Order: sequence, then structure tokens, then C-alpha cells
Amino acid sequence: MEANRHHLDLETSIEQLRQQMIQLAGKHGLTSDVVLGVSQQLDKYILMAQNNHKADSIW
Repeated sequence: MEANRHHLDLETSIEQLRQQMIQLAGKHGLTSDVVLGVSQQLDKYILMAQNNHKADSIW
């Protein structure tokens, strides 16, 4: 149950960061430092989600 909640929280965070990155890119441009920072955080969360998915698939 706790793992399922963690997956949902991670998915929610990914979606929120994605929306934030889109908004910031529209305001500051795709190559701005603030957009790149959000993009890097988004990459980390996506990697975590992929690793969680792999772990779930093994069992």
C-alpha cells in the first residue's frame, strides 16, 4: 500500500514539474537556467519512476 502511494506521489510530482517547466519555458525561454533546473529535477523523478517500474516488474 505504501509503495502504491509513493508511485502516485511521484507521478503527481512529475506532472507538476512538467507543467511548471512548460510555463517557465514560455516565460523565460527553453534555455534559461530556471527551466534547465526544473528539467534536471524532472529527469531525476522520471528516472526514479522508471526504476520503481522495473523493480515492480521483477516481482
